[in-house]
Amino acid sequence: MWLVQNGQISVGDLVACLGLIQQLRFPTFISTFSFSMVQVGLASARRILSLMDEKTELDQNAGGYSATITGDVIFDDVTFSYEGE
Repeated sequence: MWLVQNGQISVGDLVACLGLIQQLRFPTFISTFSFSMVQVGLASARRILSLMDEKTELDQNAGGYSATITGDVIFDDVTFSYEGE
């Protein structure tokens, strides 16, 4: 506004400059947002991997109960179809 008041640039130049600044806001926002999402993903992956690598004191019960599986699975009055058919 100061440049317009002093006659160094026109109102059109000011509007064009503000429009270009506005155009730069979106890519800047998206890049910072994407960077923060990558950082969150990396932190989450580290936590998941640390849980997966954690040693446990749970008993695996290697010599536990074993028996043959008995029973039947019966599908009565079951139909399968895709939508629209």
